[in-house]
Amino acid sequence: MSFGKGFGKGFDPTKFRSNLPSGDNARRQAGAFLGNIIAGHNTFIGDRPNQYSAGHAKHFLSVECSAASPTLALLMTEYMSCFLLKPERAMILPTLHRELEHRSAAICFWVKQSGNLDPRGAIPLRAFALLSQLVSFPFWLAISAVSPAVVHCALANANRITAMKYSSLQTGPSSFREFGIFAKESEEYEHYHNLHIATNTDFIAALLILLIVYFCCLR
Repeated sequence: MSFGKGFGKGFDPTKFRSNLPSGDNARRQAGAFLGNIIAGHNTFIGDRPNQYSAGHAKHFLSVECSAASPTLALLMTEYMSCFLLKPERAMILPTLHRELEHRSAAICFWVKQSGNLDPRGAIPLRAFALLSQLVSFPFWLAISAVSPAVVHCALANANRITAMKYSSLQTGPSSFREFGIFAKESEEYEHYHNLHIATNTDFIAALLILLIVYFCCLR
């Protein structure tokens, strides 16, 4: 299986709002870096496969699981903010719920595909996918609490890369209809997160969440 470059290369600032204060540049760069990690950097199948292997399913399952944790963490952070300093955040909760539903559908699809292609490795793969989300969730919850803008930037970049990957596969000879659905939804959530990359921190929510992470995960 060969790997190619191009989908996650660098960070495209034209995809983000240009009217942000200069002080937000570091947060955008941090978000771009984390988004590349979520989406698998530049790693992708370079050729157009005639049939899918377990490697394809594992790649996309890893990407979608990596994106699910920050999405859930951001949802929980914004939910807490609704009760504290930012009640207007309630307006963005439905979209985050839909994005999490999108992630769940993609994960279920790739779990099924990986099981069909590699029955022996299906159970360890599912266990690893679940464990990776559990391990990474406290990290993303802390980042979401301290700077939700960073997570919005990360998810915007991750959705941009993922949408291009799905769009590429959509035209392949072994395309599934889900590829087109996943690509379109990823583009929509990229746009959504781009609109919220100037989100301010709710310091009371941040303090409460950091205390929860500390007492539940670090002590």
